[in-house]
Amino acid sequence: MAATRPSAPATLSRRALLRAAAVAAAGVACGAPPAAAPAQPPSGAPSAAGAAPAASAPPTAPAVAREPDVVHQGNVGTAFSTTIARERGYFKDVSIDLQDEPYSTGAQMTPLLAAGQLDVGTTSMQSAFFNAVNRGIEQRMVVDKGHQQKGTPTSVLAVRADLVPAGGTLPLAEIKGRSIAVTTDPKAGGQGFLIVKMLATVGLTMDDVDWKIIPYRDMPDLMSNRQVDGAVMVEPFYTLSAQRAPLVMWQSLSDYYDGQQTAAYVFGEQFHRGRPDVAKRWMVANLRGVRDYVDWQRRGQPPDAIAQILAQATGLAVDVVTQVQWEHMNPDGYLNVAGIEADQRQLLEWGAIERLVPMNQVVDHQFVDYALQQLGKYAG
Repeated sequence: MAATRPSAPATLSRRALLRAAAVAAAGVACGAPPAAAPAQPPSGAPSAAGAAPAASAPPTAPAVAREPDVVHQGNVGTAFSTTIARERGYFKDVSIDLQDEPYSTGAQMTPLLAAGQLDVGTTSMQSAFFNAVNRGIEQRMVVDKGHQQKGTPTSVLAVRADLVPAGGTLPLAEIKGRSIAVTTDPKAGGQGFLIVKMLATVGLTMDDVDWKIIPYRDMPDLMSNRQVDGAVMVEPFYTLSAQRAPLVMWQSLSDYYDGQQTAAYVFGEQFHRGRPDVAKRWMVANLRGVRDYVDWQRRGQPPDAIAQILAQATGLAVDVVTQVQWEHMNPDGYLNVAGIEADQRQLLEWGAIERLVPMNQVVDHQFVDYALQQLGKYAG
């Protein structure tokens, strides 16, 4: 008998924060209640802005009639590839019933993945993931969920507008001693890998900055009230915060670490060992969703059917979804293994983990390999 699955935690998920931020931004901008999220069009239906893009090509393997296999997946609010895949019928094509549940962080999913109560989770490059594997919890990063790309300011260092000289710029060296808001300890991973490389360009270290641990939702007000000098933000929080507070982009952190692996989907042991056929089919559907997302970005993020799906998923208005600098994903799915290994070594240097985890216990590309056998390499 399957274990009883707990309800999703009551803490705010990233999806809830996205919705709250969207409501706050709309209230400030308009002084009126925000409009309802746009209705989601039927799969493949034309949007108001024009015809829907062509759906990703289905796998070449013949369809087999079967009862759908249920896959339980944790979501921290930006599961764009699987959301697109579900709404466009790609999971149905491979006979999977994807059941998506919201969580605040990937760390909350770890014990559920270990117990087999979640099949698929997500993680950023945080010490919590590597420490869990070191404790014997078998979980594998299996596919790219988001990475940094030079020229796309997905992660930014924002500063109060009053600190920037009129008609000039604020030298990065001026960050020394200033109070900067971050959501988590930068020495635990995440944005810390970008920050440390940025600081090194002006001869500074993490210890030269006064870091303040603050949720994204509170950063705009604290900057407006001059309680902090700046903040490290990811999209869409930067775009939304810029509508609420007098701030400017000081640095694009993404430019300091091109290709940094921001996030990955994770398979639990009971899923990738006990249900490998289902895991392979999940990857085929997911990768079709990734390619639709990549195609949408390459078309300039138009307000089409894909934008409608993402607006529904995030609670953001379509015009916000189309202007946000979203993370990039590899259309062939592979993770930046060298980058993950380098980030793990940085965590060891910071003392955030006790020892290195062998990379064959961290990354497993066999499911991406299978999906590419079905779909072929991305042709663009």
